[in-house]
Amino acid sequence: METSKVRMRSKDEEIEVSGTEEFVTKVIGEWRGRVSTHGESVAESDAQPTSVPAGESDQASQAGVEKLRKIVREDGDALLLEARPTGEMAYAEGFALLLLAHLRFKNETSVLATRVKDSLSRSGMGDARLDRALRPVET
Repeated sequence: METSKVRMRSKDEEIEVSGTEEFVTKVIGEWRGRVSTHGESVAESDAQPTSVPAGESDQASQAGVEKLRKIVREDGDALLLEARPTGEMAYAEGFALLLLAHLRFKNETSVLATRVKDSLSRSGMGDARLDRALRPVET
């Protein structure tokens, strides 16, 4: 199982989460919702993912990259989704996949949100407002 680690900060708060990609995405979404309800917006470009823990073998890391290459392809400087997520959080999941691909393929720990948004648009995911598309799901 591959472990993700993400650090985000707003003006007054900071969070660092590690675990499965699904867990990290859930916790960051809840945190972003809590911070934005206090009058402050947190941009996805504030995310600073770091590589997997040192205990992971190179072979396991390479296997994860190969799996990711099945759904994300490089097109020049851009990364595009070959398989698009579906469902209510499809845009947010596509965004997270592209951030992970930037980390794994290009070793980029900081990616402009506009680059990822352009990649999502070119991948056929539409052109959504990030503040609405990446919000936590209201239940």
